[in-house]
Amino acid sequence: MIGVSASTISSYVREHEKEHKIAVPRRGNIHDLGPTLTHKRIICVKHYQEGKSIEQTARETNHSVAAVTRYTNDFKRVLTCLKEGWDFMKVSSATGLSHSLVKEYINLIKNNGEPQEEN
Repeated sequence: MIGVSASTISSYVREHEKEHKIAVPRRGNIHDLGPTLTHKRIICVKHYQEGKSIEQTARETNHSVAAVTRYTNDFKRVLTCLKEGWDFMKVSSATGLSHSLVKEYINLIKNNGEPQEEN
């Protein structure tokens, strides 16, 4: 309709989200569907890298405190397992997280560095 492919639009949206550290509401991230980790990435960066509280992170990302707590706890569990030298299969088994989700958290850690210690 506007002469731009879906992949181009998706690329623009991801670029905007990364630049502005926000999650553009889409079905996948609103309903926590698919392989996207955008909202989880933004939440973990705000909490661990920027040092924001769970409550502040929840407000800024329009997520519930429970969801932010779950995402940050999952991130921390994966990080702890990685520090022990575990591979992603063992991390997935120990945490109960899917293989793909563990891989996404591992990529998040690799791309953003190790988070600051919590206050």
